[in-house]
Amino acid sequence: MRKIIISTLAAAAMLTACGAAGGKTAGTQAAEAADTPAAVFDADSAYSYVERQVKFGPRVIGSEAHRNTAAWLEAELRRHGAEVTLQRTRLKGFDGADLDIVNIIGQYNPQATDRLLLLAHWDCRPWADADPDESKRNIPVDGANDGASGVGVLLEIARLLNADNPGTGIDILFVDAEDRGSHDDEDSWALGAQYFVSHPFREGYAPARAILLDMVGGRGARFYLEGFSMQGAP
Repeated sequence: MRKIIISTLAAAAMLTACGAAGGKTAGTQAAEAADTPAAVFDADSAYSYVERQVKFGPRVIGSEAHRNTAAWLEAELRRHGAEVTLQRTRLKGFDGADLDIVNIIGQYNPQATDRLLLLAHWDCRPWADADPDESKRNIPVDGANDGASGVGVLLEIARLLNADNPGTGIDILFVDAEDRGSHDDEDSWALGAQYFVSHPFREGYAPARAILLDMVGGRGARFYLEGFSMQGAP
């Protein structure tokens, strides 16, 4: 598979805000703030989001699992306080198939002009055509790592953003039709991302920064500085 993968895992602890109460001294407020538990990234929670996706079955475009997962992702983003937009369209696959896709966008502080985009693809490849076992090459990929892992991390980040809104513009994008491409045609990959870029879901939408999470759940995974990212955003 020839595609550029920028794998960056960002999970930061965010401190909860402490409101002032009448009659309390600054020292008392500072002490109480220090005792306030931080909203921290929970690995078990992220894994549970991955497990839930896999239980739907392979998220192959056009399947019941794909439809059910889309509805669940939308509901989860709303539950975590995001303003959600569904970007639906029909695209052509490399083999001429009609692909009804949906990019799912959750926004935090949508009024902010300076925006950070966090994204991961949520679809699964319909064929395990690179499997060493030839008998399995027509079976859909479960996508626990290639798909669900990045989404699981972002859903956990959404939970943190809801617990402690940072006040800055943050968008979470679950992009569709990433993995239904042909090895002979680079442009047949990442169709949902291509559509998202060429058809802004909001007029003038242009995030200042973007972080893509892809295949972040591998055992013993390491994430190195990536060349294209270092050129574009050192």
